[in-house]
Amino acid sequence: MGNIAGVVARIKEVSKKCTSSHCVLHRHSLATKKVPVVLKQVLDNAVKIINYIKTRPLQSRLLKILCEDMGAVHKSLLLHTEDAQESIQKNCEWIINPFSVTSKPAALNAAEYEVFIDMVSESHNQTSFKNKPISEFWAQLGEDFSVLRSKAKLLLLPFGTTYLCEMAFSRYTATKTKYRARLNAEDDMHLQLTSVTPDIDKLSRKKQAHCSH
Repeated sequence: MGNIAGVVARIKEVSKKCTSSHCVLHRHSLATKKVPVVLKQVLDNAVKIINYIKTRPLQSRLLKILCEDMGAVHKSLLLHTEDAQESIQKNCEWIINPFSVTSKPAALNAAEYEVFIDMVSESHNQTSFKNKPISEFWAQLGEDFSVLRSKAKLLLLPFGTTYLCEMAFSRYTATKTKYRARLNAEDDMHLQLTSVTPDIDKLSRKKQAHCSH
């Protein structure tokens, strides 16, 4: 993942405007080395519990049932943190609450700030901001505000962690084993990583049953 010779450097050779950030999970790992021993023990136990559940599909399903019975907000263990969002809120207030900004944000130069003032001055933009998610609001801004749109996208798009990549790699190694070395796992990976829930009944109705003769 290095900035000099790793994948980040290779990606930036192709896309000059892309940005990168250090995985917050790795930062947390470094931070745990400085915490008190008692707290470190609690964290270690939590990691063991999470790893035990996440690596066993049956345990994950049982946890989901338990959470549903308890009326919990979340039904599974979360691998992401809110740190990335908190960092954005602290350093990019002009993106999170553009219509509450009262002075020039440090992230904007003088020309960009003038465009920003024009943008917040239009009432329909304020209405749109109230009714749409942050990312959708910035993505749909017109060409007059393209400089702000592009700047906001660069800050909203990066992932806070690399867990999605790590999850995909784990699924790939579990699918393409030494017993299936010649398998083209692309289609299998699409199924394993998609967030779309298939309509099994509809798919089944489109298939013709092969009755025995």
